[in-house]
Amino acid sequence: MDQVEIIALGEEARIFFNSKIFIYLSEKAASEVDNAKQELVDVNAEDTKKIRELQNLVIRFDCFENWLKELILVGDATYEQYLEEGE
Repeated sequence: MDQVEIIALGEEARIFFNSKIFIYLSEKAASEVDNAKQELVDVNAEDTKKIRELQNLVIRFDCFENWLKELILVGDATYEQYLEEGE
């Protein structure tokens, strides 16, 4: 991927991150994470399969949000580099 594509992708990520769709999805995911955390408190300590399933649900949302933020940062850094090269 060239600089222009990375910059554009970062901007698309920023737009999505600030969109009503992302906010809606974040709220839904946060609700599921809260439910999973509560289930973790109540799950049988010997039910490792269920514990692993609930932990993965919690981690998945954090990863998704972090990937999106990372993409925005990479796009910003690439844009800064692009500007510096043009000077």
